Amino acid sequence: MQIFATTFKVNKSFTKEIFLNMARKWLIESPHYKFIPTDLNTAQDFEISSKDGKQHFHLAFYKEMILFRLINKDNDSIIWTNDYTYMEGQQNYLQVRLSREEKKDSRYIPLDYNVPKLMRDIVIDGYGDYDHDLKISSHCVYIDDTNIEIARRIINGENQYELPIVYVSRYSFNMGCAIVDLERLSKELAGIAHVLVEKDLMVNTKLRDMTDEKNPYNGAIHIYFSKSSKRLLPKYSENERNLRKQIINIIGQRLNIIKQDDSLFWETVKYKKLSEGLEQSEKDKIRIEELELLLANEKEEKDKVTDYYIYESD
Repeated sequence: MQIFATTFKVNKSFTKEIFLNMARKWLIESPHYKFIPTDLNTAQDFEISSKDGKQHFHLAFYKEMILFRLINKDNDSIIWTNDYTYMEGQQNYLQVRLSREEKKDSRYIPLDYNVPKLMRDIVIDGYGDYDHDLKISSHCVYIDDTNIEIARRIINGENQYELPIVYVSRYSFNMGCAIVDLERLSKELAGIAHVLVEKDLMVNTKLRDMTDEKNPYNGAIHIYFSKSSKRLLPKYSENERNLRKQIINIIGQRLNIIKQDDSLFWETVKYKKLSEGLEQSEKDKIRIEELELLLANEKEEKDKVTDYYIYESD
């Protein structure tokens, strides 16, 4: 069962070599994986498994894509599958999917999960590209007089973004301080959503006039998707960690039902490679049969000439 998926733009400085090196570094440094992949920059499909058979790493190349799949079976016999697809073109994209499969029957459907670390590291290292006028980043964007128009257009639904927007308004009775750890939330949502926060209360006052009072205020957090939105009204005493988890889960569940580009899916690409391999095999078989027929014809013609010269010598 797919429980998380996102696709976002990466900039041109994020090359295939960097992607493969970061993937290898992630696997080597993680305490959770029990194998060390060799050099992945061979442009050849590659597979490796742990000795206990619980972990598998698969790497595949197809046209301008690099894909890898990491499968991990935990102590509860739950199988976690991480799929990454890097697509190079006029615009470079990274698609990330996380799936969970339980062997035994269970009525429990988990809402909690850890956002894939490698994906966050790619954005934290500065490889996110621009989504319209917002850079895909691991930092929040502070709204002030210099960029208040961005907030106005978002609130009025005039700008469309590929990633969701988390808009955090300021409390009016706490010296303008938001109650959620903004930088931590931004890192956890790196590559998943943009985090915007009002720099001070004056921004909120101005936006009230600019948006016909549609703007969130007094600590409200509004999550804007492409065709819908959701407003949270956290209490000042609310647990900060729980609030962050709630925001991440709302966005994750929403992204999970949005159709992803299935041409980038591991299953789709492996099927294409298999089909093209079979098609090439058929072409090679036909070509071999043609060559065999051509050789047979040439041999027949040569035998005729040889018979002619033997007849003449008689």
